[in-house]
Amino acid sequence: MKRFLLSISARSLASVSIALLVAGSAYAKESAFEHEIKSRQDIFASIEDKSDLVENLLDEDKPDWQKIMLNSQHLVAHAASLKALFPIGSHEGSRAKVFVWEKPEKFNQLLMELNMGFQQLETASQRNMLSEAEAGLERAQASCKSCHRINRSLW
Repeated sequence: MKRFLLSISARSLASVSIALLVAGSAYAKESAFEHEIKSRQDIFASIEDKSDLVENLLDEDKPDWQKIMLNSQHLVAHAASLKALFPIGSHEGSRAKVFVWEKPEKFNQLLMELNMGFQQLETASQRNMLSEAEAGLERAQASCKSCHRINRSLW
C-alpha cells in the first residue's frame, strides 16, 4: 500500500510539474513580446494624439508650420517604426487580431499607406502647402480607419 501511495504521489508531482512547466512556458511566451506590444500601443496612442494636434493646427487661420513640421516628423518616424513591432507570435496578449500575422500583406500595405500619408504631410509642411498637408493627413487617417476595421479586436 505504501508503495502504491508513493507511486500516486510521484505521478501527481509529475503532473503538477508538467502543468507548471506548460503554464510557465505560456507566460514566458506572452511576456517575451510585452515590450513590442507596449511599444506599438504607445506609438499608436502618440500617432492619434499628434494627428489630432496637427489637424487642429491645420484648421487655424494662420497654421504654425514649424509645429506642424515637427509633429509630422514624429509621425513619419512613428509610422516607420511600427513594422518591426509586429513580430510573429506577438499576438498573444494583444488586442490586434491574429489576421495581422496570418495575412500580413494587407496589414503591411496599410502601414505603408500610413507612412506615405505622413511623409506627404511632412513634405507639405516644409513648403507651407495647406491643401497638400491636409491631403497627407487625411490619407494617413484613412489608413488608420481601414486598418482598425480589418485588424483590431475591440477587446
